[in-house]
Amino acid sequence: MDAVTPAEVPELDLSCWRVAFNGAEPVLPEVIERFTAHFAPAGFAPESMYPVYGMAEATLAVTFPPARRAALTTWVDRDRLAAGEAVTVPPDAARARGFIALGRPVRGMELRIVDEAGGLLPAGRVGEVEIRGAAVTRGYLGTPAATAPTARDGWLPTGDLGFLHGGELHVSGRRKEMIIIRGENYYPEDAEAAVRDTPGLYRRRCVAVADVTADGAEVITVLVETLVQDRDEAARLAGEIQAAVCRALDLERGRVRVHLVAPDALPRTSSGKFRRSAARELAHEPTREVPDVTRRTSAQL
Repeated sequence: MDAVTPAEVPELDLSCWRVAFNGAEPVLPEVIERFTAHFAPAGFAPESMYPVYGMAEATLAVTFPPARRAALTTWVDRDRLAAGEAVTVPPDAARARGFIALGRPVRGMELRIVDEAGGLLPAGRVGEVEIRGAAVTRGYLGTPAATAPTARDGWLPTGDLGFLHGGELHVSGRRKEMIIIRGENYYPEDAEAAVRDTPGLYRRRCVAVADVTADGAEVITVLVETLVQDRDEAARLAGEIQAAVCRALDLERGRVRVHLVAPDALPRTSSGKFRRSAARELAHEPTREVPDVTRRTSAQL
């Protein structure tokens, strides 16, 4: 969307675009809404957006929704979700969080949601997504068969957290990226959503990670890309972001830290996804009070 300005959109003709596969991690309702609204003047149809779930270990396709259906959002209570239950609420509920329905398993593929012990969970309960099928890898090069990820009756643990609603998969996050503070679970996406539209962020880029202070206290660190240079303005931006996360997650200020970095400093994978573990390391590197956006070290790239 950043590459095409609103003035340029009407010059395009997207009316013939029938299927726009969207397998991002995660598939966010607000992004789909922004994309659809942005390109509507070019004739892009909402039902052309096709949110799906897949992974390389499954030779990609795992679940598909019905064809030519506009993206369907399921709204659940954010607090109950953190406790492991996907309880549906109205979209305008105070603690509502939306998840896109990613459809049902494609032909030849099976899917289930399990708890930490591998026990099967019913619909509406949050757990790890496991998949099985002819297209799923049997292991990785150099990994003994006995320790292969699919050693348990052919089921592959994906590392993704999710739940079933209406028979369709909804992915809520990554197991290893959950933030735990005083025994309570917090999704990093909730912290990021609370600040992504804050003026001063560079292209809405931010990453929230679990962290600990020098004295061992559990905290959330939010890393934010920004063009801000002025020291006072940077302090104001950091304070605003901290306050927004505290409000959204009902945390005291001491549990949220903000780390400003230069544009393009947040580490990404080759496919453009943010690398949270590497971002956490970036937050621990010595930095200036105000990020110098004119000079980027190799450690920031």
